[in-house]
Amino acid sequence: MTQLATNTESAEEVHAGSEPEAKWGDSLKAGYQVLPDCLLRGQQLLNLNATDVVVIANLNQAWWFHDKLPYLQPHTIAGRMGVSERSVQRSLRRLRKMGYLQQVRERQQDGTTRYYHDLSGLRARLEHLARRDTQYSETVRAPQNVDS
Repeated sequence: MTQLATNTESAEEVHAGSEPEAKWGDSLKAGYQVLPDCLLRGQQLLNLNATDVVVIANLNQAWWFHDKLPYLQPHTIAGRMGVSERSVQRSLRRLRKMGYLQQVRERQQDGTTRYYHDLSGLRARLEHLARRDTQYSETVRAPQNVDS
């Protein structure tokens, strides 16, 4: 069970796990995702509104493997967000129009059609933003710790 550190205990003594575990505790056991910071820092530069960012976060949550596109229906995202399905559809259309998202149509063996979401356009744009970020530059220029 997670406990809070007292003034005399360090975070390392309380949590033998990772820093995310130290911050978020047992909530991570329900799952977590990796989301590039430049998505949040660059929202305005990317022309993303709050709905777009949350839609992207939902798609990202369903994107478990880099080579398997996420499949998530607009009504599922809308239900999570507490907005209309139409709002999510508008956001998906905006993201496609800006080139951040492509919809990939795939017919299933049972005859139904699934629409997967390809986020490679957004990835490319985020990589561009990251390279312009001073933190990225500092990380790239930092000397590598190589044992001789």
